Amino acid sequence: MKISMFGRYYLYFVPVDGEEAAHYHVNAPKPVRVGSAKIWIYADGKTEIAKRGNIPDKDLKEICLHIQDNYLFYLRKWEEFFGNLHIYGESEKEFTIVEDKSTGNAILKEKTYLPKELDRVELFKQKYNISNLSSALEKSIRTLPDNVWVEQEPIYAEIAKRQS
Repeated sequence: MKISMFGRYYLYFVPVDGEEAAHYHVNAPKPVRVGSAKIWIYADGKTEIAKRGNIPDKDLKEICLHIQDNYLFYLRKWEEFFGNLHIYGESEKEFTIVEDKSTGNAILKEKTYLPKELDRVELFKQKYNISNLSSALEKSIRTLPDNVWVEQEPIYAEIAKRQS
């Protein structure tokens, strides 16, 4: 899948790449894997050439610098296509691209997950010392997106206390 061009080179990934950490293939004059280079992207934007392919060293160096300068763009495209973002050298972690609320800039952030035994509802009950919630309220708490939940949590606490 072609993502962008750098000079005469295609920067792309293919649908079977999703099981690996984020990387791009580079080739010209077409985006085909035969003779392509393969470049890993690290969490700090640095790159590593996994396979040189038929790309001249000078061009490959410029392409790596281009990816480094635009690594969040390339990581975002990967995440949008595959629905996940694993970074080379960070095999146990999953990342996402989010907006920094203070600057408005895109940043790379490690995804965190609650332990299965402590989901959002259980944490909510513990935090506000609530023993029982209606099933409708539990469902609402579980299904709200994280950014909405952060803002709405105190309101839900008031509702839950009124119901008990």
